Amino acid sequence: MEQKNKFASGFKTLFSPGKESSRKIDLVSAMKMYYSVAAFGFVVAVLVSVLVHYYGGGLGIFHSSLYNLSSILPGIPYLHAVLYIIMMAVLFFLLIPIGLFINAAIYHAVGKFFLKAWNGGYEKTFVAVVFGEMPALFLFWLMLLPFVKLFAVALICVWEFVILTIALASQHKVDRVKSFAALLATLFIIVAIALLVIGVAVGSFYPYPVQ
Repeated sequence: MEQKNKFASGFKTLFSPGKESSRKIDLVSAMKMYYSVAAFGFVVAVLVSVLVHYYGGGLGIFHSSLYNLSSILPGIPYLHAVLYIIMMAVLFFLLIPIGLFINAAIYHAVGKFFLKAWNGGYEKTFVAVVFGEMPALFLFWLMLLPFVKLFAVALICVWEFVILTIALASQHKVDRVKSFAALLATLFIIVAIALLVIGVAVGSFYPYPVQ
């Protein structure tokens, strides 16, 4: 029953992020909600991938790499499909959760210590980040459809940003405008640092102008 409630809360977050994210929830409960929704997203993504593959579109985002891997072990039927399911499971149940912890740490460090925007601790930021991930979990399957892939990515990114803004405001008890400004500033700082790192890396390979 508890898992059912966690799933329902994740779904309601899509349309009532303010109400759902204002509830008192700890890190463990947030992860339970994540995995409840992630299990749904994983199953739907695999089923959609099977349909896409059946109609000639390949196995989703891992299509070409899986056929390369399966060629290493010839003679095993449907090895590429098995590898695909394993990689999707790793993505949903391991890589994305790790990313949530890292993203929350970045948002919290910048927002708390540099921008002085957040009132609560890291747990509050992490819970908000989990709420913000709900659109991606529920709509991941859309990104596997070639004809709506770009639209799906844009929709998910915007929806995540809106929910994350509201969730951060609710969890840290701050104004939504302040939350929006802090989140936007954090993203700007991250992009600026990434561009700086790329610039330094490129400069190290090409220290002198090309004549």
